[in-house]
Amino acid sequence: MASEEPRLKRRRLEEGEAGEQISPLLSLDMSRINGLVQKVVSEAIEPATNKLLPSRLKGEVKIASCDLGKVTPNLSSATVRRRDDQTVVLDLGIDASLEVQVSVEAFRISLGIDRATFRGSLSLAFRDDLAGMEFYFVNPPEIDYHLTGLARCVQCPGLRSIIHSALMEVICSKLVIPARQVADFKSEDEIDMVDLSSPDPLGALQLTLHSGKGLVAADISYFGFGPGTSDPYVTIRLGQATWRSPTVNRNLDPVWTEGNSTSFLVYEMAQLVQCLVYDEDRFKQDDFIGSGAVSVEDMLRGPASANVNIPLVLKGESAGSITMSATWFAPRALEAAAASSSNGTPMAHHFRDGKDRFVTGVGGLPPQTKLPLIVKLEIDKELSTSSAASRTSCRSLDAAKEIEEICRRLARRSLSMGVIADTLELEASAVGIILAGESGDESARLASRKAARALPGVADFDQVLKLLVPWRRCGERASLVLQDKVGVEIGRFTTDTLDRLTTSSDHDETFHLASGLLLHARFRMLWLKKK
Repeated sequence: MASEEPRLKRRRLEEGEAGEQISPLLSLDMSRINGLVQKVVSEAIEPATNKLLPSRLKGEVKIASCDLGKVTPNLSSATVRRRDDQTVVLDLGIDASLEVQVSVEAFRISLGIDRATFRGSLSLAFRDDLAGMEFYFVNPPEIDYHLTGLARCVQCPGLRSIIHSALMEVICSKLVIPARQVADFKSEDEIDMVDLSSPDPLGALQLTLHSGKGLVAADISYFGFGPGTSDPYVTIRLGQATWRSPTVNRNLDPVWTEGNSTSFLVYEMAQLVQCLVYDEDRFKQDDFIGSGAVSVEDMLRGPASANVNIPLVLKGESAGSITMSATWFAPRALEAAAASSSNGTPMAHHFRDGKDRFVTGVGGLPPQTKLPLIVKLEIDKELSTSSAASRTSCRSLDAAKEIEEICRRLARRSLSMGVIADTLELEASAVGIILAGESGDESARLASRKAARALPGVADFDQVLKLLVPWRRCGERASLVLQDKVGVEIGRFTTDTLDRLTTSSDHDETFHLASGLLLHARFRMLWLKKK
């Protein structure tokens, strides 16, 4: 099996190459991007921090300022390789010490961050003909910082860990694959920002958790007699996806036989399978009792479905081990997959995503819609995926003026009110009110502007969603659900079977979610075949 899997083809740059050619690129004057950082801090990190606070303390943390100053990261390594899609990738090991100045207001107490460290491997991927560049982390970086004034903040003793969790959540959501930041160098070609930011996965990794051995005892026995024990479960993380195993009660050598398998989409063979083991408790926070990690590539080195032993560590000490096995599913042409399935070959998983883009936009939004919006592809509550928030709002004043002007231009060409309404997909009554504003009467002009602004709005997504679906569930009903920012459903399209969503995979389609509410999307099915 090892010979069949994608392998990392790397060339380590010589010390001179790395130092002379790459280090100057990393000599950054961070003051130039302080505005961007401040925006991310206020729009992402601050809300994420407050979200993690207890309900009685939400909204009590504000990041007043953030100054990164000037820094030159140390380049610890540099490696050139080709991804499976033949894209050239430069992996840079970065170790940076930052003399930051961050002011935090927490519970009316002034706190601060005066220094931070950052370690990680940043990947720069250059598309063919330099059409674009991606930059991302294959695995989450290590971040640490010094928070001053923490002793005065007795209202929330776990504030430091909360801020750290929020910071990592934001970084992972924006920079850890499958997320990435992109630059489109050739806007005139066929590759756009959505293509760059949402490449296909290399395949899917199916993991089966079998057993644990010699785990740490977190629960003492009653009255202190007899050996301690634990109620262990395992959380597995790969990229931004997370899965939790069932709990095995009172066992330091647990065995899992049911509900012990899951699948992850893989974008880089160097991605780490991170295993975190906890002791479940009913009346207090679960105890962390060990962790271990292994790369996807190492999971697949041996024979197919061979057991892999993963050592666990807790506070630098051995904490037992867990045993898992892995199966690789590689992309396969749709025609070949269909032929195989008709001959009874098991098709364990397929995944569907947008071709070019999953959701291009939603039209027909009522003006009172609470933005931003979210789109869900849903088979059931456990098998679903959601988009990020939409980018735009309902009609602005400028958009209203533009609609008015277009209506009037068409009217000057002697087009009828009905033709104008059909052309712009508007109600004829709204067009009539808008055109009445040309009479010169002030009240008519105000009515025209109000009518234009009250027209259904548009929310843009330009996003790609990916969902792993077991083959046996292809015939089930699937829904596209539109929700507002508070999670209220405002429209739904349901198809008889999941396969019906791919009948026109080469073209954008319009789905009617509710009266006047339209979702524009494109779908594609990619089959993943067991190797």
